[in-house]
Amino acid sequence: MAEPHPLDMIPVCPTCLEMYKKSRRYTKQLRSWGCFDPYAHPNDPDKWPLAVMYERSGHLQQIRPMPEVTLSGNYIVCRNIFSAYRRGRGCRKGGRCTYAHSRMEAKAWNRARKQQQRRGESRQPRQPRTKRPSASSVSFVTPDEPKPRNPPVRYMNGAMADAHPYYNLPPIDTLNHELLEAPVTYDNYQDKFHTLLYYEEHEHERVLRDRCNKMYDVTTYLHYDGNIHGQIFGMTSTNVAYAFQAATDVYLFLPTPGSSRFARVKGNICKPCYDEKKSDDILYFKIKIKAHSPNVQLLVQVCPKMLRQTTKLHVQVQFVLKHSYFYNNHRSLENLGPSVISKLVPRKEDLELSLQRVQYVPLPPIELLTLDKEYQFLALQKILGCSSNAIFLVTGPFGTGKTRLLATAAFNILKQPNTRVLICTCHIQSADCYIEEYFGPMKDENLLQGIEPVRLMVSERLRSDKRKYNFDYTPDSPTCVKSIEDLLRSRLVVSTLLSTLRLKSYNAQPYTHILIDEGAQSREPEAVAPLGLADDHTKIVIAGDHLQVGPQVLVLGKEAQENGLATSLLLRVHSHYEKLSNEHNLTINHLTTPLLTNYRCHDTILRLPSVLFFESTLQARSTSELHPSCVSALEFVCSSLDQTGLCNCPDFDDNEMFALLEQVRQYLDNWPYAEWGSLDYSQICIMSPSATQINKIRQSLKMPEFSSLQGVTTLKSYELQGREFRAVFISVTEPTTPNGATMNPTKSTCDKYMFNTVITRAQSLVVCVGNPFLLLSIES
Repeated sequence: MAEPHPLDMIPVCPTCLEMYKKSRRYTKQLRSWGCFDPYAHPNDPDKWPLAVMYERSGHLQQIRPMPEVTLSGNYIVCRNIFSAYRRGRGCRKGGRCTYAHSRMEAKAWNRARKQQQRRGESRQPRQPRTKRPSASSVSFVTPDEPKPRNPPVRYMNGAMADAHPYYNLPPIDTLNHELLEAPVTYDNYQDKFHTLLYYEEHEHERVLRDRCNKMYDVTTYLHYDGNIHGQIFGMTSTNVAYAFQAATDVYLFLPTPGSSRFARVKGNICKPCYDEKKSDDILYFKIKIKAHSPNVQLLVQVCPKMLRQTTKLHVQVQFVLKHSYFYNNHRSLENLGPSVISKLVPRKEDLELSLQRVQYVPLPPIELLTLDKEYQFLALQKILGCSSNAIFLVTGPFGTGKTRLLATAAFNILKQPNTRVLICTCHIQSADCYIEEYFGPMKDENLLQGIEPVRLMVSERLRSDKRKYNFDYTPDSPTCVKSIEDLLRSRLVVSTLLSTLRLKSYNAQPYTHILIDEGAQSREPEAVAPLGLADDHTKIVIAGDHLQVGPQVLVLGKEAQENGLATSLLLRVHSHYEKLSNEHNLTINHLTTPLLTNYRCHDTILRLPSVLFFESTLQARSTSELHPSCVSALEFVCSSLDQTGLCNCPDFDDNEMFALLEQVRQYLDNWPYAEWGSLDYSQICIMSPSATQINKIRQSLKMPEFSSLQGVTTLKSYELQGREFRAVFISVTEPTTPNGATMNPTKSTCDKYMFNTVITRAQSLVVCVGNPFLLLSIES
């Protein structure tokens, strides 16, 4: 028998393999036959393990069978395997992992696959073939495939592909169900949140498939940029908003002439729009086309009209979930080091050691950033003197000065030599606030002592940003103001949570202080993304309000909600501190500090959430004055008392809309210019949980009778986070189910977290317009 190649996968008798490990003098016989004595070792050769030969040393190495998947490139080594072995554990996917667990294993698999291709053998994969998506792709499918599952292998564009080019969503029946009900510990922290993210991702796939994958009227036309642009008609406003947020691509299934097969054309979702003429919501997409590409030839065969004129189609449309968000959450978990996980799940010894190391630093009053001595100044002293053994928590509701406190803390920290500060927020507006209201004016007054603050953001937003303080950085934009070296050397970086993954990909050095604002408004895997840039000596501060809209509202799926993903990082760590304090009689005053003085809302507005949510503990010190024409800062205007149409209620109400616009006009017509100065229309907000209602309001603002309201801000309920207005006008209408429940529980103003968030955006006035019986029906 001819000797095989050193990389050929040879079945080896398990008994002989154990003997070979003790004595390697039978190498040649093993390579040729796989067993010393087949009569002495009776077993099933089909179940023998595989082995390959080291090319130089001549030693055998046991490998796994080649997985039954189809790839467009070569097999690669699992990026998590080396870090997993260093932690004393194997790959978290075990035998299900489709990546090689050693370089020799990858070489052997690639050689075996090439041999199969030369012999013309075709493997029968367990999943349909998935190509690495290019800018556009066209493939033929059978008629049964207009409603298939999304491909199990996805490609991540941009810098994400350099770290891990493929992302596999494991089937739900292969997940570890025991981790769901297990409490969060140091050992299972990463695995548990990986599993919870998988469950929620499966739930988003199901919701997207059930709500949005249907037959639609589609219009396509050839754009001047050389690509095919299209519009999808017939979707409800709720589904348009969800598809734009949750999906990244769309597939059109075009019928093939003379065949029962379909051509699957991929497009990228661009933006939603409202058609004023048809009073319909439209979703725009784009199919990128390269000249003389095979995709163009396929389109010529299937639907040549799409390449030369406007085409109207009625086709099956399938949406592809935006897996990049979940992939980034998985990356943030993988970036956590053992020392950081020990801070996220501290022990009794960690709390005792942090108490020994705390130092209260006396500070002189700061002229630019004034703090109250009752809560904020004490919290500042605790932040500057806290220990690096445990996370310091700042708990406080809306308007209590958490942003000002963290900006002041960063300002004082940077006075110390060899310090580097990373400030992270959940929302873009909050990150911009640090630059525009604090560090920008500080730089103008030369208070930062030559420190250049850097605001990290995406390239598309940087090109359109025309603000005064523009210390932004992005490596992809031709207008970037700093190099990568300047970014890594900067002592002050302001960013959103997941944007810090870029810093990790650039191998940034650990920061001495990481300050996280809005730590209760995002999922915990997203909130810990900046902590990948921490080490043993990094001091971590988290501030937030757990009673505003957060993961308890945003997370989908019963399994994910009930087993920890719906609990924010701030709330979980605070509950963990209280549990250790009760069990071991420890003090945690040096690890948490409350802020209860509100500087935003009028006393009348503040009194309502204080009684409902904060046990009447909030104190009002706002300087906001009541409008002269208003009797109270909280008003409800009844637009209808009809109790017949509460079930299957539509997502718009014209009578309610005109009543609300009339309230806004009266408010602006009686503006007290002598006392309040000039009128800033952008500080007046109109809000509704219904996207259709907001679109109709925007359309009505263009009418002559409401032309005086041009410039007023109009937002959907889920867009209010991180914003602040002088007055907020709320249209409460929203679509309901046949039993009278809301169709959008994550956006409804009847949700207590959304209600608390909405009314506390206003400084001096909140006006609600709607049918009170509709609200009672939804609440019941």
